[in-house]
Amino acid sequence: MELYVLSRDLKLKGIIDTFTSLRWIRRYHKSGEFELHCALNSDTLNLLQRENIICKKGDDEAGYIETRRLRIDSTGQELLEIKGKFLTSYLRRRVNWGRLIFNGKTEELMRKLVNDNAINPSNVNRKIPNLILGDLKGFTDGISYQNSFGNILDCLENISNTSGLGYRNLLDIETREIIFEVYKGIDRTVDNGV
Repeated sequence: MELYVLSRDLKLKGIIDTFTSLRWIRRYHKSGEFELHCALNSDTLNLLQRENIICKKGDDEAGYIETRRLRIDSTGQELLEIKGKFLTSYLRRRVNWGRLIFNGKTEELMRKLVNDNAINPSNVNRKIPNLILGDLKGFTDGISYQNSFGNILDCLENISNTSGLGYRNLLDIETREIIFEVYKGIDRTVDNGV
């Protein structure tokens, strides 16, 4: 498996094709996370800098590096331990600017929170670079919602837990865009009737 390493502005910095382990944890109602262990050398040390983005070849989910730590395994080999969050966690860096009172479709509320606070905010300094809205899926679930100065990711998590809709930021390497998407999971439980 190959891992692409990109800069914060989504330019390819390099490829990692050998590593000891990778945990890639997807979440439905909140942002996912990852943990990567690889040999410590000048290449990995230079590539795996904080805020750089990691994505798996053929996958549209990606995460940014939050922490890196040196470790020594049981054989005495030095390892680089990288931990990070999926790109959805960029939304934790924004709050709902002002007061929002909303009555309408849940999907439109989630998109409004992201658009008004991270894509097209009144203060352009609050814009998250390369972030765009994905296609409107047309989910019809309704919601009445009110919030003032809440953290955007916390707001989305609460709405997701209440509505059953998931959300994520997907990476499009070719267009160098991060796409916010609301989606609905597939019920694969034994009692789903299908």
